[in-house]
Amino acid sequence: MVKMKTIAFIGIDGSGKTTVIREVCKGLKKRGKTCEVRYMGLGRDYAFPLMRTFSSWYSSFKHRPKKSKDKEVKEFDRNNYRTRKLPWLLIQYLEFWTRFIKNKFIRADYLLYDRYFYDGLILSNDTNFKLLKLITPKPQKCFLIHASSKVILKRKQEANADNINNFYKQAKKLGHYVDLEFVDNEKSLKTVVNEILGKV
Repeated sequence: MVKMKTIAFIGIDGSGKTTVIREVCKGLKKRGKTCEVRYMGLGRDYAFPLMRTFSSWYSSFKHRPKKSKDKEVKEFDRNNYRTRKLPWLLIQYLEFWTRFIKNKFIRADYLLYDRYFYDGLILSNDTNFKLLKLITPKPQKCFLIHASSKVILKRKQEANADNINNFYKQAKKLGHYVDLEFVDNEKSLKTVVNEILGKV
């Protein structure tokens, strides 16, 4: 039996990952390959129900409304791209590893990950990055779906241009130890999908 190829897709919300992954999977199936897609990000499909509870509590605490000096309530602090602390990252990794092991039993030619462990790595400091990469399984290929901050901000209001640019800057350090491909998702969808299919 041919070993299943694991392909990871990472990028900021609004970069177009999910659409690209869906079309890549369709393209692989047209080539006669079997393909499965699994979501690795937090927010759904929890292996540990307590992780959902903890994540919800943590988000409500970190994103609680902040008041100005005149006591007017400001908007929620939705900085989803802030640097994560090691305790949070270790809990996140416990959840991710559980999902990853379960997915090892999938029978398919290709397993496409919508998000991956690398989202946590990107949002860690240099010290935690060096530690966590030692326990991060490498996929056969990783695609970083890129779109400009202008395009992303039209789709998502949870970040600002600095957040987005810093995320992509941090993501570049992944290229030092994993086969990482930058994908310009401002081209036509057909062109982007064909480029990826040519590399998997």
